[in-house]
Amino acid sequence: MILSPIFFDFSKLIIREKRLQYKVQKTVAIIGGSQHNTMKQIAKKAGLLVLFDDGKSPNEAKYRKMVNQSDSIIIMTGACSHPAMWLIKSIAKEESKPIIFHRGRGVSGAIQAAVNAMTENKSILV
Repeated sequence: MILSPIFFDFSKLIIREKRLQYKVQKTVAIIGGSQHNTMKQIAKKAGLLVLFDDGKSPNEAKYRKMVNQSDSIIIMTGACSHPAMWLIKSIAKEESKPIIFHRGRGVSGAIQAAVNAMTENKSILV
């Protein structure tokens, strides 16, 4: 038996490779402030999802849910009540979540601090 070579026209072969990319979106809880839409826009640019509370009247059930759903917590110290700060701080400590105390009302600096804290997994005072 004689085997003849098999010729294949590779010019007609098209291989398409699909690469699956998994992007894990981090969630940040922001307590304090009033510009929720601005916070969401800046956080979206950084690849973050925002959970927001104005920090005027603390709600333990709401804060527990926010802390459990978030990867990091930002407290805007210039725009948050002391009771809200104390409550969210104790809940974050119980859950071992990084917490950022951001002095003032600047959202972009606070969000950058949150990104840094999540990569280093520690709490900081900005």
